[in-house]
Amino acid sequence: TDEQKKQVEDMRASSKQESQTLRDAMRANAEAERQAVESGAGEAELRSLAKKTGDARVDMMLFSMKMDKQFREMLTPEQITQLDQMKAERKARFEEHRKQRQQRMENAQP
Repeated sequence: TDEQKKQVEDMRASSKQESQTLRDAMRANAEAERQAVESGAGEAELRSLAKKTGDARVDMMLFSMKMDKQFREMLTPEQITQLDQMKAERKARFEEHRKQRQQRMENAQP
């Protein structure tokens, strides 16, 4: 409905900064890891960077779960069923694509 569309738009707008901050942190952590590896950093530094990256990934997962929960709360039971069906179909297409890609890679190996 138009009301639901407005609610989703408001939710996205209000969470935009948090989402951007999380993405920036993930990007910065990945870059710090790359630089550390290239510079020959020691195990302690690499483990510390990997922990920060892991923590950032968990933060992003929790944020995504929170947004998904809020989004689902806006939907009717019928819409939730439809959403779940669409997600299952998308997952099946992704898995099929992944299998095809894996087969191409296996066939290309000498």
